Amino acid sequence: MASHLNSHSGADADLDMEEDFTDAIDLSEDNRFNENFVNFVKTMKTFLNDHKGIDVPREFIVNIVKLAAIDPNNKFLIKQQMVASEMDRLRKIVIEKIVGMTEISRNVIRIQLYYREKYMTRDEVISVYREAIDEKVIPLMTELRASVPRHLNHYDLYYAKMVGVTIYFANMGPDTEQSVVNETQAAIEQVFQKDDISLLSSMTLKDRETELMHIISIAVGLRLFKKDENSHRYGEFIEDLAKNLPVRVQNGIKQLNQMNSKNTTRLIKYTTATQRYFLRHFAIRAGRRELSLEMVKSRQALTMVHQLLIYIKELLNELEREKSSIDEMATHHKEIIAELHKDKNSGIPNSTVYPRFMELCESWQNLVDSNVFVTTVSKLTTELLQMSDKDLILMDEFMDKLLASQKIQIPTIQEFFEFPSSRVPLDKYAVAKRMDYRPDVDPLNTNFSGFCVYSLVRGSGMLLLANPNLGIFTWKNMNFMLASLKAAIEFPRDPGSFVRKAVAIARRWPELIILLNVESEAYDITSITEADRSRKYSNVLVSKSSGTQSETHPVPMNLVEAYTWNEWELRRRGIILSKIHKCRTHGTQTHWQALKKTAQSQTYSRKSQEAQTMRSIHTTVPRSKFYFAGLRGYHCGMSPHIVELTSENPEDLHCVCETKKLELDDLLEAGKQRKKKSIGI
Repeated sequence: MASHLNSHSGADADLDMEEDFTDAIDLSEDNRFNENFVNFVKTMKTFLNDHKGIDVPREFIVNIVKLAAIDPNNKFLIKQQMVASEMDRLRKIVIEKIVGMTEISRNVIRIQLYYREKYMTRDEVISVYREAIDEKVIPLMTELRASVPRHLNHYDLYYAKMVGVTIYFANMGPDTEQSVVNETQAAIEQVFQKDDISLLSSMTLKDRETELMHIISIAVGLRLFKKDENSHRYGEFIEDLAKNLPVRVQNGIKQLNQMNSKNTTRLIKYTTATQRYFLRHFAIRAGRRELSLEMVKSRQALTMVHQLLIYIKELLNELEREKSSIDEMATHHKEIIAELHKDKNSGIPNSTVYPRFMELCESWQNLVDSNVFVTTVSKLTTELLQMSDKDLILMDEFMDKLLASQKIQIPTIQEFFEFPSSRVPLDKYAVAKRMDYRPDVDPLNTNFSGFCVYSLVRGSGMLLLANPNLGIFTWKNMNFMLASLKAAIEFPRDPGSFVRKAVAIARRWPELIILLNVESEAYDITSITEADRSRKYSNVLVSKSSGTQSETHPVPMNLVEAYTWNEWELRRRGIILSKIHKCRTHGTQTHWQALKKTAQSQTYSRKSQEAQTMRSIHTTVPRSKFYFAGLRGYHCGMSPHIVELTSENPEDLHCVCETKKLELDDLLEAGKQRKKKSIGI
């Protein structure tokens, strides 16, 4: 990158990212917290560099801090400012996370962050370059326009400022070189003498500025013309851009094409090996063995290759568009110089050819702008090559041995990119709608950058290019592309589940976040799902090589701790689950016993009460009279005839005891007693 483009320091980008992080997790808005967070990141960066030998940019650490803070398994309270103990725990988790990452994974993120910081479009590059030039030109031009000296003693200083503006404006050599100063001053004197400075005082500010710009443009054109006339003795620091720039852009395109071809070969090789391992192996054995560290690195190398190919394609398109413009500008520049040579030989006065010199200056400015952009792209390409070459060369050796040992045949480029035509059957249970793929649709503009979401989930982060013949699947204003017919059948039935699990996988493997373009979802706390809590999106374990050819645990123990044979316990669990929708959960940071309060109170005993009542009972019963017939001449064994006469009882007759009806035996006994008394017995 050119020196004038280095004004965008990495510290500013890191500070912006840190402020975005504090806003994202709704922490304190106090400025002191931002300072504390910056110091927090600097401390971890220094520790990693000094004690672990790991040099990563600040934005790298900030991204890992985000992932650690929103990870539900770490149980951070991110809605409030963290205390010192929580910050220490967060620091420990982040450092362990970065140290535990593989070197190739860290390099992928380094490449992504470097490219994001350094890459700029053509307009942005030229704008930054112009701003750097204007910082030097505008102050001097303001002084030249504002005041014109009235005394001859001040003419030299005014003229020196004109020379300085011309050197900075044209960028035709350093201002510290005496030869550059002398050549520029001679060109200005040929157009505008020192004695003519007084003529500027009679002009308005606007006319004076216009006149000065014309003088500077003509002087630049004169220097370019003299350089073409005598290139060996004049203009040592003036580069022949009309000749060198087309060659430079052609070399840049050639370098990018070579990188594209080399990484395309790697893409085919890595995909062939990793697809068999991650998709077929785990589809058959379903996590019965641990995931090899070398295969994890191979999948991460595939991520690096995909990311490089995306960047190479973008830079290659920029240079190819620039090449056509450069060819036109170089041809136009040469035509102007040829016409000036023709006018000089014909003896045309200088005042007539001055507009041609101004046109030559404008053509030079366009070539300088293109040169700045091509130089920027070339340096960015070189940096990408240096940052990725070491890891990929080592991975090439491993892949060659792996493919040779398993006797896997590598397809050609034509076979690899020849996607089969498959007809997707209609499914009445499909939630996502399918539409045909159009050639004008760029897969990078679809969700997950055009990679198959199904293979991401089933293959634990496996990247597969989508098959455009299967079409585009739309769900909730999102567009997805898939790689296989099986994926096209299963994904539309439950797209939400696949999307959530894919985002959770990106959080697990941070090098996928930028590649899949899921930064807004990965760093959003509201998008945390059960896939992040349970980690069910991946059943594989990553282990390091222990120096043995046999596996540590060929047959894992499948013990379910929650299993019980007790039927009543199972019924109790079922009742709890059936009633759980009626329950309420209570959250507290202290034990329930600490919430209880002991209180004493004194009460009076109950008052005893007594009451005296009278109960009166009365009834009205009929009054009965009994008459006996046949007592005279009564003989034993014969029963007398009893006649009962009933009459109403007087109303004023009250009884305080129960009235009973005489029984027949009592009446007979009473009759016998009266009879005995009557006969004197």
